[in-house]
Amino acid sequence: MSLKHGLLGLLNYNSMTGYDLSKFFSDSLSFFWTATTSQVYRELTTMERDGWVTSEVEVQFSKPNKKIYSITKVGKQELQDWLTNPNIEQDNPSERNPMLMKVFFGAEVSKEIMMDYMAKTKEYYEGKLKELHQAKEIIAYNDVESSKDKILYWRLCESYGEYCCKAILEWIEEAVHSIKEES
Repeated sequence: MSLKHGLLGLLNYNSMTGYDLSKFFSDSLSFFWTATTSQVYRELTTMERDGWVTSEVEVQFSKPNKKIYSITKVGKQELQDWLTNPNIEQDNPSERNPMLMKVFFGAEVSKEIMMDYMAKTKEYYEGKLKELHQAKEIIAYNDVESSKDKILYWRLCESYGEYCCKAILEWIEEAVHSIKEES
């Protein structure tokens, strides 16, 4: 997936500002795709140049003007082409995982340092799991306002994130147990 296609997908739901798109990524999609505000605006500029989106300035008197982006027919076609192209290798790239890289070289530091790292990593994923539970509540709230099809696929993504977090947390417990046994 490219950020461009994620933005097209969101704009296919509704016209939004760059800020709204960035916030949507950080609030709802961050467990499987992250994007900084500057990346979002850079991509929107390219997408507008390519004819995938258009923008309209909304004049505001007490605040800075808003630039609202909308998907075009060309953008909708690009989104459809991307969604219907089953490029499994590209959709599932080999993962870069700094956590596992540190674990791989864990013998180069003390076991106490690795145990501390594992504890902090566990806290991080417990936090991610809480965020996913909040996402589940947001999805339930949107259940009334959105189509059943959208809700189904949003729930599938949330459930995937939950399974991944739980699997990592389970692995951390096993890893900590193994490190303790070696002491």
